[in-house]
Amino acid sequence: MNRYPQKTNSSLLIYIISIFFIFLVSTTEAYAATYYISSTDGDDTCTGLSQSPYTTGVTACPIKTLTKLNTKTFSPGDSILFKKGDTFYGSITVSQSGTAGNPITFSSYGSGEKPIITGFTDVTSWTNLGNNIWESTNAVSTLSYLNVVSVNNENATMGRTPNEGSVYTVDSHNANSSITSSNLTGTPNWTGAQVVIRKELWIWQVANINSQSGGTINYTDVYSGGGFSPRDTGGFFIQADSKTLDVQNEWYYNPSTKKLQIYSTSQPINVKVPNINYIVNLYSKSNLNFEDITFQGSNEIGMLFNASSNILIQDCNFIEIGFEAVSYYNTQNMEINNNTFTNINSGAIIGSASSLNDKIINNTIDNTYTKIGIGRLYAAAAIGVYASNSYVRYNRVSNTGYHGIFVNSNEGQIRNNFVSNVLLNTSDGGGIYSYGPRTNLIIDGNICMNALGNSLGAVNQYDVATGIYLDNTSANVTISNNTVTQTTRGISVSGANHITITNNLVYDVEVGGMKVYNFFNTAGSTNNITLTNNQFVQKSSLESASVAAFQSVYSNDIELFFLNNNNNIYARPLNDNATFTVYQPGLIGNYKSLSDWQTFSSQDTNSKKSPISITSESDIFFDYNATTSNKTVSLPWPVVDMDGNKVTGNVTILPYRSVIYLKDPSPNTVDSLPPSISSFTIPTTSTSLAISITTLSATDSTGVTGYLL
Repeated sequence: MNRYPQKTNSSLLIYIISIFFIFLVSTTEAYAATYYISSTDGDDTCTGLSQSPYTTGVTACPIKTLTKLNTKTFSPGDSILFKKGDTFYGSITVSQSGTAGNPITFSSYGSGEKPIITGFTDVTSWTNLGNNIWESTNAVSTLSYLNVVSVNNENATMGRTPNEGSVYTVDSHNANSSITSSNLTGTPNWTGAQVVIRKELWIWQVANINSQSGGTINYTDVYSGGGFSPRDTGGFFIQADSKTLDVQNEWYYNPSTKKLQIYSTSQPINVKVPNINYIVNLYSKSNLNFEDITFQGSNEIGMLFNASSNILIQDCNFIEIGFEAVSYYNTQNMEINNNTFTNINSGAIIGSASSLNDKIINNTIDNTYTKIGIGRLYAAAAIGVYASNSYVRYNRVSNTGYHGIFVNSNEGQIRNNFVSNVLLNTSDGGGIYSYGPRTNLIIDGNICMNALGNSLGAVNQYDVATGIYLDNTSANVTISNNTVTQTTRGISVSGANHITITNNLVYDVEVGGMKVYNFFNTAGSTNNITLTNNQFVQKSSLESASVAAFQSVYSNDIELFFLNNNNNIYARPLNDNATFTVYQPGLIGNYKSLSDWQTFSSQDTNSKKSPISITSESDIFFDYNATTSNKTVSLPWPVVDMDGNKVTGNVTILPYRSVIYLKDPSPNTVDSLPPSISSFTIPTTSTSLAISITTLSATDSTGVTGYLL
């Protein structure tokens, strides 16, 4: 009997709670606040709740400084807007999180250039020490070391001996603790400075010099070097000492006096140094947006996130950062979209394996890890992708000292990125580089070009750089629809398995369009490679410029590399014989034609050579489209595609694709004019309505082979 009233009361209670919850959410959204901050219009006595300029006695006006802003408590849905054209010194402290659908947003207001949040302070007072050495009159920073100094808005170089482009030579070494060189005598003594050692093609290691005796330096690595020791005949240089200064705008920061020295033929001007290590450093925060702001001049990291989630960084600039611009650990749902990164001494965007679901889209990155001895090599790729389910697309990466994109991501997608001028300071890397077993990693539709490497100071004086490089133990990766050109190698697969390589175009590389090799002392370590529907085209006629190279150091197991090779183009139209290079014990430096390779490997049954021969490198037409729209190009002459089809006129290049054609030696002549009949004769009489023409004289642009009336 009492069940029905009880049910009604329960429903009423649920209804009231629901209405209260909706009211609470609506109230929270309705009272989201907008705070304004302006270094030119604001004052720290203001509430920040109005953008009207400060006047005496008015509190409804912008806040002036980050120090005051950092005392505020924000709520979900709040916006903190910095005035465009203004500059703010310091770091941003965020002690609250937003909520899903109601993030806390840091952005801009007004018109003009993006607001700048900087860690830089100006150095204006100088003492002339003589010999073109200038020292700041006062301490310039509270930090124990500096990673970046700006001179005339340029990322200046730390002083080094010998100067850029040269190194001293390691004659001998003792484990990873000392090196001895005839280039050192003990005078000057470099104790207290740093030594930067080229330990491997891919390693420049920074170390503190503990002591020096004659030509021997004892040191301790600053950062973990992966257990590598120096190599005899390798190179090194000295930095972080005033005695190195001898080139315009080279600098040295004295960690004891905190003063800056600069080599300059006149008194330095427009010099800035950092006084903070991080502009944004957040732990366990979520639902935060950073939009339309310039971040500049942090000594270590521009923005650091740890154990955070749902972070958006969009339409921002990052300039002159000492280490990484954006770094994140154990963070989920990080989105970095449409930002620019310039003059970053380590990597621009560096994630971590403990992160998940990051999106790195539409960013422009230029000049990263270009200062050897300052940036951290372990975080030196322009983009470092480690998070599972990463999505990296439409980024433009140029001028980096290390890998363009380093990817160790499960379920990752690296699509439609343009990578150019990589490995400026290192070798044995890639425009896109990965190692280790992955789960469903896709590298698709990227364009990688101009990767040549730099072997200065390396024992192996071999500049080697690869467009797309899957290094030791890589597995479960698909490489498709990519373009690689003007690199040392095109696509390289080393000690890898279960790799699919399909529909790629590799053109004009130095020593191998496609390289597959096994450096392990175990037969079959490289296996299950599928290579289909690719175009590997070499411009050079040199034998060393092979179209494909397959190498096994210890075992005769090249036949075991491949699961399925077929329907590829292996073309060297200037010399289409020694197409393949095969290395394995007992078969060193063996150059093979396509037919030789087919017999040797039982692979590539339906693969082809160049459809025609040409006589000049200039008879090759290649173009690419690194945009999101179709690109129409006009062919300079009639051509033949790599399947032998004749093509003339205009061609359309799809987004993030490329085309290659060969000049047609026997093009079809287009008949654009009507024939001209000069004379003909017919009988004077005929008994039939069908009259036979006796003779006919005619001319035509393509010749006359007959006539029909």
